[in-house]
Amino acid sequence: MELTIHGKIPAKSSSRRLITNRKTGRPMIISSAKTIAYEKDFAKQITGDMKQKLGGDKYLGVIMLVYTPHFRQDIDSFPKVVLDCLQKNDVILNDNKVNILRIHRILDKKNPRVHLLITELD
Repeated sequence: MELTIHGKIPAKSSSRRLITNRKTGRPMIISSAKTIAYEKDFAKQITGDMKQKLGGDKYLGVIMLVYTPHFRQDIDSFPKVVLDCLQKNDVILNDNKVNILRIHRILDKKNPRVHLLITELD
């Protein structure tokens, strides 16, 4: 399966924030506003035919071509956010089924996006 998701992937380092629960007064960790916005935008770009729940009884190979506006963000910050979004939107059944992951970072200042090639492995 091939798919392209438009938008800049938020950095993993800024993907969590600490807040205080209003009811209990206890601290809790939640996703950042940028990550929540990216997840919503990601979900809007997933059409019904993309929801295949790949990886049921097979492992997955994923190739990510990440088109980014700059190279300041670490390359290892991309896969966690993207794989979580794929799972939340039923493209893959579980991101723990990813056995091969290959990431390429490409400079594109005008059109940030991620192009994914997902295959079930024998």
